[in-house]
Amino acid sequence: MKLRYFADRFYSYFSTRILGARDPHDIFNTLSAEELTWAKDRAKYCCPLNPVAHRQSFTFYRDSERGTLQLSDLTFPFFAKGPRHSNYILDLFNTLAYFPRDLWVNYIFGDITEIPDIPMFVKSRPICPGNNNSVIVPLNTHRHFQWVDDTTPWIEKKSACVMRNLWANKKRADMLDKWHGNPHFDLGITGNFDGRPEWTVKPMTRQQQLGFRYIACIEGNDVATNLKWVMSSNSIALMPRPEFEIWFMEGRLKPDYHYLEVKPDYSDALEKMQWLDKNPSKADAIIANAHDWVSRFRNPRVELAAAILTASRYFHATGQQI
Repeated sequence: MKLRYFADRFYSYFSTRILGARDPHDIFNTLSAEELTWAKDRAKYCCPLNPVAHRQSFTFYRDSERGTLQLSDLTFPFFAKGPRHSNYILDLFNTLAYFPRDLWVNYIFGDITEIPDIPMFVKSRPICPGNNNSVIVPLNTHRHFQWVDDTTPWIEKKSACVMRNLWANKKRADMLDKWHGNPHFDLGITGNFDGRPEWTVKPMTRQQQLGFRYIACIEGNDVATNLKWVMSSNSIALMPRPEFEIWFMEGRLKPDYHYLEVKPDYSDALEKMQWLDKNPSKADAIIANAHDWVSRFRNPRVELAAAILTASRYFHATGQQI
């Protein structure tokens, strides 16, 4: 999968630099009316900029530290030193290959949890009113958008919740502090956590985690990376309401519909798990709804169309295209 990802991205990179911008209609014309409507809806959600409000005041940083460049200067950092964000560059180029090379973009790579003061392309943003300047595009997709083939029915899995993370921030530490050692939970981190050596456990493969009915999806630097593959499985994502979102549009997920919502302090986690155990039809409904949501992100043509439309809204809002 990783080899195919880089092969596709480098093909897009080199072919566009040699032949020039592609025609987005080559993508749009392959979509059904329903698929195109969904792509446009996503673009409006991910780029909620108001063109009238931004065209008069828009500016560019023209500052490499903040990430401003003309599309003609967007190149893969073959010889860069330090953090290269190579996956980010390839993903961004895959979207912007359908636009003229004289356009300008502002962007910030990495796990972004604050709203920039001008419109910028980002991987992640807070789920809150007033986040318009955070224009979400698909970035670092190889890491975040992974799926699993899970054939074990939920009812046949172990009635417990599992969590495995490399490190523990406060959100994960609160979960561990509340339920670590409880027989209904198999929780731990695979790295070190100062002062709590009992939290350190051996890693667990995804296949092993899929043996549990519930998998904790607790946000890290921004979103919970494992949420996507968990929602593609026959296990149920257990988590508080998300505070951040990426291209997966976590802000549109419905609690107790797409995932099992617990309080931010996790105090009701066991109670909600036991309730679902007694109501398997409800669990099956959550899994079906999660699968339906995931299916919307598994069509490469629709994904690319939505990304192109999102970028197009950005260029219109910033007055660079009519």
